[in-house]
Amino acid sequence: GVPHKGEGDARADRDAAMKGPCGKRVRLSQMTWWTTDAQIEELFSDCGSGAVKVTFDEERANGKSRGIAVVDFADSEAAAKALAKGEVDLAGQ
Repeated sequence: GVPHKGEGDARADRDAAMKGPCGKRVRLSQMTWWTTDAQIEELFSDCGSGAVKVTFDEERANGKSRGIAVVDFADSEAAAKALAKGEVDLAGQ
């Protein structure tokens, strides 16, 4: 399908992927604050080993997500498959 833009889109940041240990880390952005780790794990379940850890960047004052997450994978192959997804819509729940 065609990548969607707007609120609820998750963008895999290709530059950030290379900052993780051996290219095993992917940074997601432009997510809604209510996106859950379960949704992200489901999104990447077909990427080899899938997501092994999801860490959200949260507002200190209220604990809500800033719409940014870092996803760690077991290997760089799984991270590369995740990056190949490009922009996806997570708001269609």
